[in-house]
Amino acid sequence: SGATKDQSPLSADAEQRMSAESAADTKAGASVDTQATYLKLVEQMQKEDLWFASLAHIDALERRWGVPPESTRVRAEALHQTGQAAAAEASYKRLMGTPLEGAGYRGLGLLAGARGNYPEAVQFLRQAQHQAPTDALLLSDLGYAQLRAGSIDEARLPLMQALQLRPDSAQAQANLALYLELTNQQEQAAALMDANRMSPAARLAIKEASQQLRRGGTVAPTSPLAAGMTVRDELA
Repeated sequence: SGATKDQSPLSADAEQRMSAESAADTKAGASVDTQATYLKLVEQMQKEDLWFASLAHIDALERRWGVPPESTRVRAEALHQTGQAAAAEASYKRLMGTPLEGAGYRGLGLLAGARGNYPEAVQFLRQAQHQAPTDALLLSDLGYAQLRAGSIDEARLPLMQALQLRPDSAQAQANLALYLELTNQQEQAAALMDANRMSPAARLAIKEASQQLRRGGTVAPTSPLAAGMTVRDELA
């Protein structure tokens, strides 16, 4: 994510980001009089990729209202997205035993995947999936982690579920196509890629990843993005 890169001297992109964060600060100064309202504002910042600014506002929120699980969750996501993996892991672990435990397991799973520890990622993502069984992107993350961990057969169910729950998801499409390539179902993989009009670059990445995994090799590390783990991340 571009938000994690320090730029000096300031590029036009960085200046635009600072301007956006300043506007967000001004918006935050307007009547934010409840914890729920402030959390919504922080979540909106994060949707706009203002991860660093959101951390400042999480500090302000917690000074005023304490540290509810919802605040810990958005802090963990911001730390994750700003490249502070150890601090993000600690925050995700603080969600254990709270109503947001599933988000904690999911975050820990994505962090494990980013480190290349796919067996550990599978364990965490399974725990998250128990608490959110119809979350399509979580199912896709789980299936992808299973593919990378070598549990090819186990990946079929979550990857099929993910695509049927979210047929429009590029992540779910790419991860199922990778499974089909790995299991020598090239015709089905081609049909899936054709139906979803995948780009030549995406098709090539999927085929190369399947060939490397068949040889017992590794593909490039996935981006630890909130959107999850997918071979498409490796196109970046």
